[in-house]
Amino acid sequence: TIDISEPGAYSQTNTASGHVRAVRRASAADFDSEEQTLSAELLAPNFALLAAAGISSGLPVMLGGGTYSLREEIKLDRNASLTIRGPGKIVGDCHTLFKATGNRAVLDVANVELVHVASQLRQERRELGGAVFVLGKAQAKLENCTINSQQGFGLWMVQRAGVSVDKCRFVSCGRSAVVIFGHSKLKMVDTNITSSGMHGICARGESQVQVVSSSIHDSYTRG
Repeated sequence: TIDISEPGAYSQTNTASGHVRAVRRASAADFDSEEQTLSAELLAPNFALLAAAGISSGLPVMLGGGTYSLREEIKLDRNASLTIRGPGKIVGDCHTLFKATGNRAVLDVANVELVHVASQLRQERRELGGAVFVLGKAQAKLENCTINSQQGFGLWMVQRAGVSVDKCRFVSCGRSAVVIFGHSKLKMVDTNITSSGMHGICARGESQVQVVSSSIHDSYTRG
């Protein structure tokens, strides 16, 4: 059993059921009202503790309906993998929430809402960042997720990244919902992109994009 704790938040590896779960979770009951701001949600239990347990054990992280905060990005180096299962919500104001950078690194997220908040410092520096950043030969799979980046990109791919997106929603991303550079490959199925600050999907270089049964609406510049 792995037991990682800080005030108000615990993570535990359940070897019997084969997953990492939170013993104490943030929920709607932790907040004063439905009008609670994202700033308050950033005070929710730190997801970094659960992520570290998931990466080291190789077991999926179960959010169990909770809300978690990220103040620094989760980085997946060579051969590292992280599997996250909702329902649940992760809110963070770091440059990127998740950065899969190493060869054969894998990020697998399903049934989760990702909210990438524009911190005051990043606004002053005009830094974009993104909710999910995949580069090198890393891979990511996003399924039934809602993704928002207030100032940057929902999904950012460079070099030879490979990402599959299925049944997701990219909502009101401040810059572009999805950007693909280099030799990266994206497969998107049954996904909706709405109200992007610039592009719905921006593909450059020799990147490859396959979009099936998906829609792009109300992008400021172009779909």
